[in-house]
Amino acid sequence: METVCKNCGAALTENQHYCHHCGAKVITKRLTVRNLWHEISEKLLNVDSTIIKTFRDLFTKPEEVIDGFIYGVRRKYLNPVNYVAIAVTFSGLIYFLVRRFRPDFYSALNFQGQNEQAFSETMSGIMDFQGFIYFLSIPLMALISMIVFINIKKYNFTEQNVIYMFTGAQAAVLTSTFILIILPFYEVAPLWVNFGTYGIMIGYNAYVLKRLFSLSAKRLIVKTLIFLFVAGTFYIFLVVIFGLIFAAYMLITGEFPAGFEPPPNLKN
Repeated sequence: METVCKNCGAALTENQHYCHHCGAKVITKRLTVRNLWHEISEKLLNVDSTIIKTFRDLFTKPEEVIDGFIYGVRRKYLNPVNYVAIAVTFSGLIYFLVRRFRPDFYSALNFQGQNEQAFSETMSGIMDFQGFIYFLSIPLMALISMIVFINIKKYNFTEQNVIYMFTGAQAAVLTSTFILIILPFYEVAPLWVNFGTYGIMIGYNAYVLKRLFSLSAKRLIVKTLIFLFVAGTFYIFLVVIFGLIFAAYMLITGEFPAGFEPPPNLKN
């Protein structure tokens, strides 16, 4: 008896378990709790699953994962967009758990003595839009990388975006896991959360770039310092631009934040 693939419509024979055209598994049973759990565990918990392989190999051989995708390998590892989505979801789950069970955790990070309510609102805003903020940061990181590695014509701008999708997602998973580990000790070590998260992000990206560009230890240090300098310059530039836009908005609308006292000549 001949059937068709429910995914691509290709003709199938009765004894086929996978579609010869698209590779999808042939599903004949109705959905039940048991076979749904079996399918989920097969995808997520199997040691050969693409999620686990992607996570593992981005540690052990990141150049194979990233260069593989860039040069045409599509089935062995997760594509970068899906991996980013998983990382953002995982980070969001960790943030939800922290807010639910240890709501004072982020307050402990306010070691600069900022207004408590303003600090809490800022942190909530950053975390609520972390996915959007992350996607916006990818092309900026790729641009900075193009500048830093201007003398090495190995990757174009689009390929640089792929690099930072993979590395950013991996770093997000690592930093979220780090927060979970340090959570019980946050009262005595809030500063280490900041140092730890930035250290993980910078260290992991440096490790990947070393593997991708075959950098010596000396060249890696130089390139990392240049990268941080260029990134800092971009950051200051963006802060100034957004500050000017915000100031112009306040002057035009006359709406000033609570606790902000405008100069006397601007009150009217």
